[in-house]
Amino acid sequence: MKYLRIAVLALGLVLIAGSAFFLIKNHARAAEARAWPRAHARIVASEVRILHAQEVGNEGDFLPYVRYAYTVNGRTLHGETIWLDERRSFGSANVAARELAFLETGSETEVMYNPANPSEAALNVEENAWPKIFMLLSGLLLAGFGWWWRPPAKAAAPAGMMPGMPPGMAGMMPGMPGAVPGMQPGMPGVIPGMQLSQAGPGAGPAGALPSPPSAPDATTAS
Repeated sequence: MKYLRIAVLALGLVLIAGSAFFLIKNHARAAEARAWPRAHARIVASEVRILHAQEVGNEGDFLPYVRYAYTVNGRTLHGETIWLDERRSFGSANVAARELAFLETGSETEVMYNPANPSEAALNVEENAWPKIFMLLSGLLLAGFGWWWRPPAKAAAPAGMMPGMPPGMAGMMPGMPGAVPGMQPGMPGVIPGMQLSQAGPGAGPAGALPSPPSAPDATTAS
């Protein structure tokens, strides 16, 4: 259980570090892209592409696709990026088609391009931070669980019992806490205070009930 706790804590810390890194990186990238110059663009292709066909138990995977042309310094360039540094797909063709509602073939729009590399352009540079936020919250939950969770303590053995000893053996070992007072070593069945009889061989312990008399021999009786 100790190693499980450490593994959960480590996984939570990795998720926290990874999500924080990508949040900061994407935020800085989006802030930089918002300052890019803009140019008019014309949509030359707009469609929903099927990445994975819909099957039983699987919603499918549908990708909004556009291709646009724009001009920078008299040079015509083409781009296919809708969201900067991101490729979004959807489980429904109708949902994917909604993303193309204002990007129909032949329509005009505005594109933002990188001045250092005009071939890098996007129609939308706003970041989608929710996946990273969800990963961050998951990491915090796992790390908190791994830090605060403690395995339940094992129940202590009753007094006079050694680990693994059957319950009926308690009090049968002389000198052990919980042993019956006055018990002699090696005589767990003797009642405390009883002494052995000195009457001779075969005699029972002092204080024991006498044996019933034996029946007379039939031969002697006759």
